[in-house]
Amino acid sequence: MDSLTQAVLGAAVGFAVAGKSHPRRALLYGAAIATLPDLDIVVQYDNALDSFTRHRSFSHSLFVHILISPVLAFLCARNSKYFSLREWFWMFLLCLTTHALLDALTVYGTQLFWPLNYSPVMGGSVFIIDPLYTLPLFILFMTVLIRPMGKQNLLLAYGVLLLGTMYLTSSLILQSRMSTRVASELDRQNINTERVLITAAPFTTFLWRVIVISDSFYYQGFASIFDENLNIKFQRVKRGKPFLKLLSDSEYYDQLNWFSHGFNAARIEDKKIIVSDLRMGVEPLYVFQFSLADQINNQWQYGVPKKLAEPDIPKETASWVFKRIFNQNVPLFPTGAISISKTRNNAES
Repeated sequence: MDSLTQAVLGAAVGFAVAGKSHPRRALLYGAAIATLPDLDIVVQYDNALDSFTRHRSFSHSLFVHILISPVLAFLCARNSKYFSLREWFWMFLLCLTTHALLDALTVYGTQLFWPLNYSPVMGGSVFIIDPLYTLPLFILFMTVLIRPMGKQNLLLAYGVLLLGTMYLTSSLILQSRMSTRVASELDRQNINTERVLITAAPFTTFLWRVIVISDSFYYQGFASIFDENLNIKFQRVKRGKPFLKLLSDSEYYDQLNWFSHGFNAARIEDKKIIVSDLRMGVEPLYVFQFSLADQINNQWQYGVPKKLAEPDIPKETASWVFKRIFNQNVPLFPTGAISISKTRNNAES
């Protein structure tokens, strides 16, 4: 999730654990502890792909959190008179683990079990920014910050944390129900699938983005929980299978394929093979795209991965999402991107 959400969640947890005697300090310490896992972005890796796939690894590992929490708690209790060793321990353990578990519900990929060689967990039931989840936590944060000795603050903290947990649980239930609908629709449309991803659309759990991998193609569609008609309109796009085959011996492609769970597509651009992670973005505006091979003297040569600049997301994104939630007949978004996609597909044919 975004940094603000993680900070106010950590603040709520810290206050709930140790806020009776020093409420404002517990609030601020909780917020600070909850931001620690994301400091892994300062680690310098060999290349852009390593930075992409190793983010949310060791710093988000539940094993690491369990091991370091008592150590950090001991050091803080020894040098601070505000909280007991017990309070420090639970503050560290719960602020760190809730950060990782919340991240695991997004689609990016969180390595909860590092250093074990498991694929990253990518729940996809919430978007990285979700105002409905963040707003109550932010209100609690400001309430305690302004009135730290309020009599109802602790009860409010428990209520907000319970409300947030119920919201996240509801997102998983909605995702499960959407999975049933998508499976039925793919069968009705006779679309063969290798893998399917259903993830929350930007800023909401009312609208869901569906990505289907099917051999040489992938399909993209959107479905709202308010749709009267259960049919889903899919946009079919060539996946660039011949280009992916050219990368079959590339360790960098294996690395990206492992991290993205196989949700990727390739194209040739400026004599380079570009691989897009289909999980984040919309066709063809994907956030994470990497150049993995160059054509030199009519031969494809693997090079050091380079990340392409992130695309400019059209300003009408938020308004389109809101319209699509309540209107099943709006055109697939974004219309400009679809025309670009068609041009790309024609060039590939």
